[in-house]
Amino acid sequence: MRLQIILSALCAVGVQSQLNFGGSSETTTTTPQPSVDTRGGLLADVIGQNPIGEGNNQAGGRQTRGDHCCCVSTSQRCPVPSNGDGSGGIDPRLNLNQTRSRRQAEALEDFEIGTRIVNNPPSEELESSCPRNTRSCCYATRSELSSVDSFCRAYPGQTNEIWRQPCNEGRYVTNGPYTGNQCGERFPRDVATEGAEAKPYEMPWTCLVLKANNDFVGSCAIVPDNRENNIASGTDRVITAAHKLKNVQGPDLLKVRIIEYDASGFQQGVESEQHREFTVSTIRVHPNYDSKRLNHDVAILFLEQRISLTGRNNRNVNAACLPQCSNMFSHRYNNGTGVRCWVAGWGKDSVDGNFNFIQNKVDVPLVDFNTCDNAMRRALQNAGQNARNFRLSRSEVCAGGQAEKDACDGDGGAPLVCQAKTGRWYVVGLVTWGVGCGKKGVPGVYANVHNMLDFIVSPRNSRG
Repeated sequence: MRLQIILSALCAVGVQSQLNFGGSSETTTTTPQPSVDTRGGLLADVIGQNPIGEGNNQAGGRQTRGDHCCCVSTSQRCPVPSNGDGSGGIDPRLNLNQTRSRRQAEALEDFEIGTRIVNNPPSEELESSCPRNTRSCCYATRSELSSVDSFCRAYPGQTNEIWRQPCNEGRYVTNGPYTGNQCGERFPRDVATEGAEAKPYEMPWTCLVLKANNDFVGSCAIVPDNRENNIASGTDRVITAAHKLKNVQGPDLLKVRIIEYDASGFQQGVESEQHREFTVSTIRVHPNYDSKRLNHDVAILFLEQRISLTGRNNRNVNAACLPQCSNMFSHRYNNGTGVRCWVAGWGKDSVDGNFNFIQNKVDVPLVDFNTCDNAMRRALQNAGQNARNFRLSRSEVCAGGQAEKDACDGDGGAPLVCQAKTGRWYVVGLVTWGVGCGKKGVPGVYANVHNMLDFIVSPRNSRG
């Protein structure tokens, strides 16, 4: 039976701008089995700039030692880094001694934000993962790699192989430069970032679900309200993982925050626009959602006011396009890997980690259905579960499987987006669950957006 909750209007939209990632109103999640983790944080460090992952994966030799790598021309020597601090990590983003204000210090007294993002794939994977005619140059720290970034041609895992897209992108998505009038377009700010930090407004379709007191519930994706990907009139909805709403009761007031980057507060000079918030009026959970198995793990949050998405005044927010066929990004490269897609959010770096205030991103390859089905069954069995009868649902899609690159915990509902041939970005999945985090050969499981597209674009007044 479809679950529909009508929420009353939210009188004061923003009691405070800073998010509360914990506290007495913490939202818990449902796990399918004791060893299965609902997902959401990010494991990554320095990641590639091309999410499609092109090439034949023939590599040159590794030149220097370290786990922070990029690819340079085979005719070029590895550039010498500058300003390397030798620490192997970034300084804490926020802590009690170096907070931006007394108010933030008081709000953070129960937890401290330190280095969140890690990306330490085994060295042997880095040895042979640069595109043809390039070789890897590896450094001891992220800051060393950042200092030579302008000399890098690619990052490990990228290729130049042409990939096939089996369907068009929708009536209202066309080729050509970004105009700000189509879904899947973005206009990130060109500011310096560290590690796996996203640039401000690089993922303008990623949003947050909050309670009235700014308690963090989960992440969400802004999507068109129609199959044709027409955003001329904006949208009245976002989608999230249904399991994130387990503890939401009828009287609870929910809101959706958009245009967020640094959740600790507006940072002048880094962010160019304050976030906006929208009151949720109706929650509609997929009728086939199973809170124990976590299949069909999608919910629509209908908003009291529509989100405007076009025009120069809305360049920092957009909807991710909706996929037009089930195999839109199913291409497999000659090296056996899938199309690389991206997740961004504020989640944890491990099951027991801490949340981020700065939005972070990670790239993960799509994994075909049968491979993922077998991998998840093995992972569950290795975790001590009787998984002989486990079968992946068609309402699920998988991505990942690379060591120490994953979405981990706490940020379920974050969109998994892939870039199509026109350059526009499509939401393929929503973060849902996984076994462990960042394990080689064990993908993460995401809600399959195309499989549930009829539900996602259902009319606001629909009863089915």
